[in-house]
Amino acid sequence: MASYAQNFDSPVEYNDYIIGECNKIYDKNSNYISYAVHSDNVNKVATQLRIAIKQIERSINKIEKMPAFKGDVKFRNDASTLLKLELQIFSIDHSAAVKLKETSQDSYIAMEKYFKAEELANKKLHDAYKRLDKAQEDFAKKNNVKISPEISEANQQRLEMSIITGKVFKYSRTVYLSSFRVSKAKAAFLEALAQKNAVLVEKKRQELVNAAKLEVAKLDSLQRAFDDDTYKEATMAFVNYNLTKGETDYKELANLMKNSNKLSQEEADKYNAIIQEMNEFGNLLSDKMNETKAELLKNHVPEPEEGTDI
Repeated sequence: MASYAQNFDSPVEYNDYIIGECNKIYDKNSNYISYAVHSDNVNKVATQLRIAIKQIERSINKIEKMPAFKGDVKFRNDASTLLKLELQIFSIDHSAAVKLKETSQDSYIAMEKYFKAEELANKKLHDAYKRLDKAQEDFAKKNNVKISPEISEANQQRLEMSIITGKVFKYSRTVYLSSFRVSKAKAAFLEALAQKNAVLVEKKRQELVNAAKLEVAKLDSLQRAFDDDTYKEATMAFVNYNLTKGETDYKELANLMKNSNKLSQEEADKYNAIIQEMNEFGNLLSDKMNETKAELLKNHVPEPEEGTDI
């Protein structure tokens, strides 16, 4: 195991030591990002964020204690500078995103803010890794180092994973926001029904219809991003269902609610049948959305590793 006071006589050894530390960071960062995608448990996500930050701090400390290589400190200093930027991204940008995640379920705007914060942080991270690869390339050229196939392959895999993960994030979250807006509007409609407030029921029904119309238009304009994607179709079915019901059966519920204390048996049966169908079929559509989203993420974003220590 290399020590902090180690002297590096070989440029290959010098290069591999720095890249080795960077790969440790990448592994921890990837696990955090996987948790952010696959888990709704804010505490688990926050724990993985702390693990990633600790690894960055350790690696910066090791790299900064490295000697110059034959009087040249550029690669070491470039790596340290970029890792400090990465530390800032995780300490500030990703930490802010985790805090937003805590309240993201409160509203569409809160969820959208959380997604945008994560997307921006991941873009900064991707750009930082590209600059690190350039610093390594410059060092290798200057010292006639042939990058080993294993490291070249690892760098390429990291770049490809970063690109595909970013694509999955942006696409899946765009689709999810459509279902989220409609789900929040439907929940407000159901709460109004529970309160037996006829005026509020009609108001929330109209808001649900408007939300569904807006999201149908968004989903229609969203191009399919992956050949194996059925998530968009499942979400479109959910949104269209609520639009259709909002303009028909839910409108009938709103009208029945105006005389809820004077319903005939036929009207009461109709009211209950609509509620039952809404619960049963609506839940099936929600389950289908969750299944197809999980399948999309499973196919394109690695599952997190359990049991990682800080």
